[in-house]
Amino acid sequence: MRPRLSRLNLAFSLALLISAGVTAAAGNSDNFRAHLAGESQVADVDTKAQGQAKFRLSADGMSLHYKLIVANIDGVFMAHIHLAPPDENGPVVAWLYPDAPPPAPISGDLNGILAEGTITAEDLVGPLSGNTLIDLVEAIKSGNTYVNVHTAENRGGEIRGQIF
Repeated sequence: MRPRLSRLNLAFSLALLISAGVTAAAGNSDNFRAHLAGESQVADVDTKAQGQAKFRLSADGMSLHYKLIVANIDGVFMAHIHLAPPDENGPVVAWLYPDAPPPAPISGDLNGILAEGTITAEDLVGPLSGNTLIDLVEAIKSGNTYVNVHTAENRGGEIRGQIF
């Protein structure tokens, strides 16, 4: 009897692990990221700068937490989420840095977290102003949003990355 019970325990444990893996994988559909680089700009920018943007949708779908990390970039004065597919420029739909129109550019190389915060429906601007956060999430899931970090030298954006 004991070996049979062990097999049942093993089968049950495997089922739990598989179930946990499926649940974790499903939860990842609410996590998004973007790798930012100069060559992702519509007109390539020759730069050593790069970045990562990470987004996590809250369980209730009412807020989107973000972290924007940059390296080797100088003169940053703003960063946004824009609405457009790859290889096209589009309008700003959410501010990432700062959370309102900016002061003077930051001088000196930046390496690390540029911005971290939470976006809600009230933070949406431009064509998404007055919409729900789900409208932004749907645009992200369809590949129609990107993060752009603007600098004093490259006012149209120095590094960019599509959000997936």
